[in-house]
Amino acid sequence: MHKQPSPRHPSLNPFSPLLSSLTRPLLLAAALFLSPQAKALEFSVSPTGVITATGDIVPGDAEAIAKLITLEFKQEHRLLRDLVTVNLHSRGGSLIGGIRLGYALRELAVHTNVAAGQSCLSACALAFLGGKGRTVEGQLGVHAAGLMPNSTASTQAQLLDTIQALGAITTSYVHEMTGSSEVALLALATSNNKVAVLTDAELVSMRAITVARRPAQYGQTGFRCPATNTLSVLSIICVNLDVAQLDLELNDLYGKIRALGAPANLAREQQAWLRYRNSCVNDSMPNGHQSIIKCVRTAYEIRRDQLQAISLDLAAKGTDQVKSGWAPIPELK
Repeated sequence: MHKQPSPRHPSLNPFSPLLSSLTRPLLLAAALFLSPQAKALEFSVSPTGVITATGDIVPGDAEAIAKLITLEFKQEHRLLRDLVTVNLHSRGGSLIGGIRLGYALRELAVHTNVAAGQSCLSACALAFLGGKGRTVEGQLGVHAAGLMPNSTASTQAQLLDTIQALGAITTSYVHEMTGSSEVALLALATSNNKVAVLTDAELVSMRAITVARRPAQYGQTGFRCPATNTLSVLSIICVNLDVAQLDLELNDLYGKIRALGAPANLAREQQAWLRYRNSCVNDSMPNGHQSIIKCVRTAYEIRRDQLQAISLDLAAKGTDQVKSGWAPIPELK
């Protein structure tokens, strides 16, 4: 599973039941997809605690990263309130090793990143998706699993069965990590002798990343995003893709309520909420910028619930039953 990218255009966290039941035979089969020269990932640590993982992925990498990222490690690098960043730079390796590493990274609650000028391909991309936070400055690429060269017909038949099982496991894993199966489907649709490098638009739409690193990765919002990340409330919304999605939901709800016949005070309440949201930049909680992001996210979640309640109430009032005078049965005394 070691391919060069081709440009394209438009005890760790336990496995899922499916993966658990097939772990032993698949670990043996997965070894057939490894180059004989494959070595375990090598981890280097910067003075600020950023970990860079380079090399080929093997099944034992999950245990290795768990031994590295300990409470003592976080204390030493003052990362108790922040996610440990793991930069991944790998051409791939063991598919099962990539999934195992991804589960370990999720349990360790790390931030996975592909740095500028670097690439995370094949099995590495699966490991990358395990990050609680995920950013891509370089290249993230996927493809389907392959067969061992020069295998016999009977062995190929067995391997085809294994690859089908791996496809199911990969799809389930990707959906668990991202809430979408699209990255897995793209991998399954890409020949093993090629690599599909995700575009910025695909990184966002397929939920491969959670935070944008450049404007082309900004989420869709109900307003025009700033050209650069200015650390303002508007930039926070555009850069944090879950918050951008909330903004889009609010924009749609607000339009729906106006179409249903908005309450007279809707615009005034919305302006008051916008002032509240924008005041998040003054948040002085101990987690700094992360506290501001949390404040903005919470503001959106509260307002979404409020607007959903208004929308449902207006929709109910517009039904034929209510218009004809229907009312709940009086409470019995």
